[in-house]
Amino acid sequence: MRSAARHLHFAASGLVQTNMGGAQAAIDPTRSVTGMRDVLARAAGNRDGFNGRFFQYDGTALDW
Repeated sequence: MRSAARHLHFAASGLVQTNMGGAQAAIDPTRSVTGMRDVLARAAGNRDGFNGRFFQYDGTALDW
């Protein structure tokens, strides 16, 4: 039986203006989600470059 390759991508939403983040948080939910979707789209085209790494919503690579 052959197993499919798996890739893991981790994205941080940032400090978002929600009930938890509060009105003074750095970004609004739309910017956060749009940014994370962009990061995931880039990761889909470059799996080896993103696999197992941690990225902020704006595409900044973060250290573990």
